[in-house]
Amino acid sequence: MAAVPVSSGCSGYSSGENGRVRLRARAGLYMPQVPVPFQLYEAATSAHRASLVLAIAASVALKPMRRSWRASPGRHRSTAGAAPWDNLFGAPAEPVKLPYSTKEVLDSLKASVEVMVKSGVPRADVELPAGLRLGFENVTDALIMPKEEPSPEQILQADRELARVFLAMFNKALKNRLSIIFRTSKQAAYAKQLWGKSALGHARIVSMGKGGAKKGAFTSSDGDMAASFIRSLKVIGNAFVVLVAPRKPQLEAIARAAEEVDSKTCFILLNARLRGLKKPDPLREELSAGFSPAFHVRLVKNGEGMVFRQLQDGTSPWILARRSLPSTVATEVARSLEEPTLERIEEVFAKSAET
Repeated sequence: MAAVPVSSGCSGYSSGENGRVRLRARAGLYMPQVPVPFQLYEAATSAHRASLVLAIAASVALKPMRRSWRASPGRHRSTAGAAPWDNLFGAPAEPVKLPYSTKEVLDSLKASVEVMVKSGVPRADVELPAGLRLGFENVTDALIMPKEEPSPEQILQADRELARVFLAMFNKALKNRLSIIFRTSKQAAYAKQLWGKSALGHARIVSMGKGGAKKGAFTSSDGDMAASFIRSLKVIGNAFVVLVAPRKPQLEAIARAAEEVDSKTCFILLNARLRGLKKPDPLREELSAGFSPAFHVRLVKNGEGMVFRQLQDGTSPWILARRSLPSTVATEVARSLEEPTLERIEEVFAKSAET
């Protein structure tokens, strides 16, 4: 397929008045079936790119995942009716496999990242339900909405485990080009301790800002974290940067960096919570326009609903699905090319409850 020509790079950013960063959504970021140019790896050989995809496919699972008692014993594909854009493509929409367990989420994530790498998406966003632990530290959470909000410790563990997935997928293939960046030095140090030297390899595990008594890797003497972050990325060059659960200070630095650093540097945001916002948040809204939703799992309606998107070879729609708890098998009820709004989610589930 022909790549989308991008005359000014693939970052999706432009400068506005008074230095304010404004993002421009690019069609190539939202429609991976029309991939952006593979600029992230333009200096690498095709064999190197292939090795990265193979490394993802063969990434090692640290521990076997325990199946949830709520998980269905069989695999499920949605059997929803025709999608709204069927007439545009002239054929019925392909069913999308919906995850029913945490292991299924991991399998779908790995497949999505393979497509992301092959398509050369330089700015990507990955989101899992808050506090969903993946089993790498002896606890596997069921794919349900907990009765109580997960504790800060559980959320930190879940974010760390998601970062561990990306370390396993990319570390060997990327060698010295992989950086995994936490919010604080304490979080980064604990991750390195848990993962061990053999798993870390040549990856840089650092922090963006201050943590305890230590400064982060990108903290400058003048306090301008964003400027220090950008300088470091330019020195590294052609980097692959995984940012773990960034919050406002880190997101502000990322927004500036994504504008000023060329597309040879790939950014992947993990659990940045850019989407499904219940309150206006201009910074997250702008970032969501410039970062491709490469993988997204969100539970809504007390866990009876799921918002799902996975990059695929072909169309990658947003799926709304309904679940009849305690079963976690999901049935598609609607799909769209654009992320569904909160109002649209309410409308779809209200109508599906009537049928």
